[in-house]
Amino acid sequence: MYAPLLDAPARHPRLQSSPPRATAASRPQLFEAALKLGCSKNALATNYVPSDTVDVETCCAFQDEGPDADAPSSTTKLTFAAPIKMSEKRVAVAGGASRWCGVFADDLASDIACALALPSSVVTIQGMEACVASGEIRSFVAVIHTQKTPIPGTLGPDAAALKLAEEWGMQGGGATGLGALWKGYVSKLLAPTVPPETCPKCPTGGSRRRRILFSSTPSRPDFCPPC
Repeated sequence: MYAPLLDAPARHPRLQSSPPRATAASRPQLFEAALKLGCSKNALATNYVPSDTVDVETCCAFQDEGPDADAPSSTTKLTFAAPIKMSEKRVAVAGGASRWCGVFADDLASDIACALALPSSVVTIQGMEACVASGEIRSFVAVIHTQKTPIPGTLGPDAAALKLAEEWGMQGGGATGLGALWKGYVSKLLAPTVPPETCPKCPTGGSRRRRILFSSTPSRPDFCPPC
């Protein structure tokens, strides 16, 4: 009888064949780049980054003291392209339409403040009563207040209203490009064919009778505060 064949001895681990090592050139290279996010519109913003080094423009953040309730403000009406309706699921949420409309107003104020490089505290939204009653919003009124302590480089109420109309007109194409207002979370849903309407200035001089006549003039929009 023949002796059974013996198994071949195991090779030493160092002698075992192994797949060729990948070279640095054959491996995919991953490069990490730190993007600089910030606001380049105002050097006094807490998140300021110079325009020549910023990679992603963000909303300006400020340490402000809020609005001055006794100082002049500007009032502007803006309209959406289509009614924005609250979903049926949100009706059952605690607070219902009142909470949804409140959050929506806060988002609008933030979008406008961001587009104008203003502290969000000086922008308030009016006209939410109809939103609460119907669960939808078609238009709104943005009030831009005077800052209690104006931050150098930021816009006052009148200049901000003009800038808001300018941002609305920057709808892409041509040399203007797309304005910041059209990049907002909800402001991008504005109607591109209905321009913002800002209340005319109230007269500051003249007789009381003249001011009363001016405030009752039919040309003054109904959403404007009385003079």
